[in-house]
Amino acid sequence: MSVVLVALGLIVLLLVVVTVYYALRLLKVSRGARDSASRFQAFVRQQSLMQARMEALGGKAAGSEGIAGAPEVGESTGNDIVSCPGVGLSGVSSEAVFLARGPAGEVSVQMGNKPPVPLNYVLEPRLRQVLQLIVSQATLSFGYSWSILANEDTEGKLRLQRLS
Repeated sequence: MSVVLVALGLIVLLLVVVTVYYALRLLKVSRGARDSASRFQAFVRQQSLMQARMEALGGKAAGSEGIAGAPEVGESTGNDIVSCPGVGLSGVSSEAVFLARGPAGEVSVQMGNKPPVPLNYVLEPRLRQVLQLIVSQATLSFGYSWSILANEDTEGKLRLQRLS
């Protein structure tokens, strides 16, 4: 009789362990799906901002020659300061942010007294999302290669000042 009780106890213990294991896996998958959904929403917002900017530039589409309406590399826009709707930069940084995009397309970011780092090395999700929105706006406004100072004014409008 005691052998039967021990066997039943082991079976119940095994069922509890399996249930907990799959519950934890389900929780992990759920978090991953939620993260993917938020990244997708950020991507859709970025695309809609880019589409709105393209429509504001005259509805031209991007072709193989680059971004339509954006100046070529080294070409001056005549207006080196752009003001547009805010992206939440003041929520992640109280100081101006220096961003530079080289001819090869790599973007470096410098915040405060920290050394510049490639945008790919920014790991904080909210900061990275805001910086990618700024990069998109700067590319639409200044062309493929640029260096800018980005900050938000007291009204929450993003202000991009082109340095080169």
